[in-house]
Amino acid sequence: MYRVMIIDDDKTIREHLKEIIPWKELGLELSEGEEAMACFVQEEPHIIITDINIPLIDGMELARRFSEREKDIQVILITGFGTLDYAREAIKAGTVDFLLKPIEVDELLNALNKAIENIKKKAEELAKFQRMEEILQENLPILQDRYLLEVLEGVEESEEELLRHFEKL
Repeated sequence: MYRVMIIDDDKTIREHLKEIIPWKELGLELSEGEEAMACFVQEEPHIIITDINIPLIDGMELARRFSEREKDIQVILITGFGTLDYAREAIKAGTVDFLLKPIEVDELLNALNKAIENIKKKAEELAKFQRMEEILQENLPILQDRYLLEVLEGVEESEEELLRHFEKL
């Protein structure tokens, strides 16, 4: 289950978003936060849906800060002010999508599915990397032995060069 946080100062929008999406069917757990950074630390969401125009800090800056803090968080920006400049900034901030209000259900579903896919891909990449690390650790003694044999059987090297090879091991 992935955690989703809705950050919007308009309660009507938050309620609307809660109602239009089948959160559980998508494997999503919903929480909402008006105090975004405080809730972010407590809730540790996987996906954040945030308005650009929120008090104290704009959603674009919030997206940048979240991505700096945690690279795997997927941010979906929503706004009532759709300009090309906002869209460009959203792309630069690494957001999943940039949606205009009023939010269309299909657009939000597509953005959420894209975010879920991104999370799954990153998890798969991490699992592959961890498996490669395990294989390396399992085979390290064999690799060290081979290296040592090549050094000893191969080229005639000075004692100093041999010591350097031993230090590597």
